[in-house]
Amino acid sequence: MRHHTTAALVAAALIALAACSDDASDTGAADAADAADAATDTEVADTAATSPDTEATSPDTEIVDTTPDVPSDPIDEERLMTHDGVERLWRLYVPESVDRASPAPVVFNFHGATPPLGTNTASLLQAELTLMKDKAAAEGFIVVHPQGLSNANGRQTWNAAEACCSDDLTRDDEGFVLAILAALRDEFLIDDRRIYATGISNGGFMSFALACHHADVFAAIAPVAALNGTTPCDPSRPVPALVINGTDDELVNYDLAAATVAVWASLNGCDATTSSSFQNGDSACDAWSGCDAAVEFCTVTGGGHTWPGGIDVFEVFGYGYTTMDLSATDAMWDFFLAHPLP
Repeated sequence: MRHHTTAALVAAALIALAACSDDASDTGAADAADAADAATDTEVADTAATSPDTEATSPDTEIVDTTPDVPSDPIDEERLMTHDGVERLWRLYVPESVDRASPAPVVFNFHGATPPLGTNTASLLQAELTLMKDKAAAEGFIVVHPQGLSNANGRQTWNAAEACCSDDLTRDDEGFVLAILAALRDEFLIDDRRIYATGISNGGFMSFALACHHADVFAAIAPVAALNGTTPCDPSRPVPALVINGTDDELVNYDLAAATVAVWASLNGCDATTSSSFQNGDSACDAWSGCDAAVEFCTVTGGGHTWPGGIDVFEVFGYGYTTMDLSATDAMWDFFLAHPLP
């Protein structure tokens, strides 16, 4: 399988794939992009002989569909663009299951703060860790794995919040993401009601930041092993959020994460009450009631700084337990499907 081919790289680099600085444990807690619709034209050729004085059509009329063939070969490649004067890399996966003649959903999947174990490795490792490309192929959506830039110490990061994890708080990573989206719109039919963000650790912080600042673009978010460190956070509309944290995460404090989810529920107009939406083994999810936009919080009892249901390598390197009782990737896709832009 594909993820086994990079198992050695994953095992080495994921020592700190999702690791923000320990400062993340101490932290508490949108511009629209214009959409352009594309349509294909069909030409009807009437081969029946008709007189100039009649509109009658012969029973033998042949309808010829001249719609151009739409390529469906999968795309799995690195792409480069210059943004804010800096060359940036992103990885694009468009599976064969995406119908190129219909608008497609897009999922942005952000890596965590990652050590420099190879050029632009963090985005590749995030794809392998989460098995997101497998899910995209099964469900028919486009997935983008953007690549962060390196700090002075070489860690590949996102400028998501002061809490975590970029050295350069002026870096326009959110603009980079919007530029990727614009490039996708130029090439593919994109469903502008179904654009989503997820990520682990620093990448989860990035998902929160995009929801805070670009709520008119991102329909819903699903941060993993993260919390909302964006201040102020004043989304232009309530944004649905599925948040997943482990109780034994030593890098992102569980109680602080739970507190920021409660704040998000308040932003979304939710009542104070919750009810169980999922229970399996060590994993449980609770959903707030009375919300203007849905909020769910999933807890992995004993879970570490890991991606539930993903490649289980973190425990070996001290980042804690990875549960298989919950698939973060499956759960978030179900949540995304239920929550397009209104």
